[in-house]
Order: sequence, then structure tokens, then C-alpha cells
Amino acid sequence: MPAVARAIARHLEGRLGLVRSILFEVSASSDEAATARELAMQAFAGTIILHLVLRPLGEEQLAFDPPVEDSVIQLAELSLAGMRADEPPQEACT
Repeated sequence: MPAVARAIARHLEGRLGLVRSILFEVSASSDEAATARELAMQAFAGTIILHLVLRPLGEEQLAFDPPVEDSVIQLAELSLAGMRADEPPQEACT
């Protein structure tokens, strides 16, 4: 999952128009969109997309600029931890 998170971030970073188009297609009411919605709206992809969309604001307003790959790896690990029913998620921030 961390490798998938890095790939998503690598391809979508700085391409808010593409992210907007993907979100539009996923929210449409076609059969194809319903299938895509099941995949794209999972917490895993949603957190990465949200991070990429809000990242410029954090950089501009808060001078918050951690490496993108580090951020999405941490998000992927949190998503995986949240999917495990047998153990509680660990603290993300150190």
C-alpha cells in the first residue's frame, strides 16, 4: 500500500485539475462511476487526495512542507492500521 500511495502522490501532485476531474467522475451516477466510487472513496485514496489538495494551503499559510512521499507513506500506514480489526492503530505523529 505505501508503494501505491507514493505512485498516487507522484502522479497527482500539482495536478489539481486532474484531481477535480477524477472526483467529478467518481461522484457521477453512472455504472462505471459506481464501480470507481467503491475503489476511489476508500479512506486510503481519499486521504491521499485530500492531502494533495490541501498541501498548497499548508505550505503557504503554515510553512508546513514535509516530503510528499513521507506524508503519503504515513497516510498509507495509518489506513492499513485502521483496516486491521485485531489491533488498535498506532500513533502517527512522533
